[in-house]
Amino acid sequence: MPGKDRPITGRGRISTSAWKQTAGKLQKSDGQILQASACADGPDPGAAYAAAACAAARLYVLGGLAECAAVQIAVPAGTGTGLLSVLTRGVQEACQAAGFASVSSQVCVLEGDFLPRVTVFASGRKCTQQTAETARVTAGEGLVMAGYAGWRGGALLAKLHQDRLTAHFSPSFLRDVLQAPDEDFSPVRAVREAFLQGADDVFVCGEGGIFTAAREFAEKEGLGVRVSLADILLRQETVEICDLAGVSPYLLMSQGCVLIAARQPLKVQIQLAGAGIPAGVIGYFTDDNDRVVTDGEETRYLEPFRRDSFYDSCL
Repeated sequence: MPGKDRPITGRGRISTSAWKQTAGKLQKSDGQILQASACADGPDPGAAYAAAACAAARLYVLGGLAECAAVQIAVPAGTGTGLLSVLTRGVQEACQAAGFASVSSQVCVLEGDFLPRVTVFASGRKCTQQTAETARVTAGEGLVMAGYAGWRGGALLAKLHQDRLTAHFSPSFLRDVLQAPDEDFSPVRAVREAFLQGADDVFVCGEGGIFTAAREFAEKEGLGVRVSLADILLRQETVEICDLAGVSPYLLMSQGCVLIAARQPLKVQIQLAGAGIPAGVIGYFTDDNDRVVTDGEETRYLEPFRRDSFYDSCL
């Protein structure tokens, strides 16, 4: 079965279990069908776009071509029909943009106070030999990131708290984050480009941010990892908004960002940058089970995911 990202519970609350980037397989007489899933929170079409694009990207990592999408839209009781219409339309447009030929969706209305959540369960035919199943990541390989950590979470904070932020920042400073295009939250192009440049494996980020992704990527490979805090790519808008909100940009929603295992990390970084995709080498894999982040002489362990820092905001 596809993995779940904070699944809906019977009490009408959304749990905070970590995203485990796994996928199921179904054997059919006409070939292999792969499955993957992704989700995103927010009362905006960007949530639908992020979920659909991440699900398609995770499917591609496994060697699958996006074909069918089953979508669940979870909303709190009392949600207006206007917002439901926006989310439903956004889901259809986002799934079409991600390449899904068939889309089915359902709305789940629950008691509780939470942001709408869009979950996309994707399936498709196996279409490429370049998959995470056949690649083998080894100790010493570089860890490259493409995209910006926490950008989706920062953009969502800005949209939800625009009135408060305008009291602290100039309109010109906020313009880019408030008008961030949905394409910013799509990792599909970065995933494809990474494999073209010889990546051994790719991990699509999401809830819990770059720290959660780095830890779970290393767990998936059965390796340790060392991440350099100073090398993580962040936009200045994200840094400033997170400082004001009192949240960590490194544990913040990062749809649109991917981590790449590569034997020639600098080559991958250069090629991604040449394709217009921001990228940087942020660490390397090790032959132990230590998953750590370094900041100068300070070293600390990457902890298991508990909660996206978005929900610790003081705004």
